[in-house]
Amino acid sequence: MPTETSTIAYRAITNSGVLGNQQEQIVSFLRFNKSQNPRWNFSRKEISRILDLEVNAVAGRINELVKSGLVVEDKKRRCSHSKRLVTPVRLK
Repeated sequence: MPTETSTIAYRAITNSGVLGNQQEQIVSFLRFNKSQNPRWNFSRKEISRILDLEVNAVAGRINELVKSGLVVEDKKRRCSHSKRLVTPVRLK
């Protein structure tokens, strides 16, 4: 379940129209998965494949969401798609 402060922040940004469509898709995806397991995190490539978005678009949107404080980076791990060491993200 999202924390109250992250939910309030998300609603404020959403209501102001600051989040674009791709950002909304990513935040909704991360929110759903956080509700299933708060410790789940995803690489940019994993998000790209699951949401059928270009990885460079996902990377840009994730960087914006990290800057806004809605998304945080986790401990490095291997990506399930690329097998490379990555810094996965999750909803704050």
